[in-house]
Amino acid sequence: LLTGCVYLLLKHPEHLKKLTLSLRTQFLTRSDITVSSLREHQYLNAILKETLRLYPPFPGSLFRRSEDEGHVVMGEAIPPNTTLTANNWAANRSALNFHVPDEMVPERWIHPRPTEYQDEDRAAMKPFSFGPSDRRNVPVEKGVYVLDKATTGGEM
Repeated sequence: LLTGCVYLLLKHPEHLKKLTLSLRTQFLTRSDITVSSLREHQYLNAILKETLRLYPPFPGSLFRRSEDEGHVVMGEAIPPNTTLTANNWAANRSALNFHVPDEMVPERWIHPRPTEYQDEDRAAMKPFSFGPSDRRNVPVEKGVYVLDKATTGGEM
């Protein structure tokens, strides 16, 4: 996460400048920086989510097995004990799910979203899992933890 984030921010200095200004405006002293305040920082969270979309920690496929009695997925009967998969990289970079999918656009994660990003299927992004064991809040929590360790040595 941290490597991808640094790479994207250096590749897109306009986002680095906006993030830096936003952080310096909101956090005037070190004591202003808390896990809670970082968790609520819209632009930081948008940067982290966009990083996970463009560089998912599991870029390949995540596998699941259908239940013993089988399952129905999108109206299709899946036989019992069938291995199913979803490819994160393909889902995150598909124009069916995201407008300009290969571009870094943190604003797609900020409410209200710009008009051209309102029809995106943001639920298609599953950086850590999918199905019943999906952990949707992990990106933000992990990002805050990494940022804490990188910037304060874990003193928050």
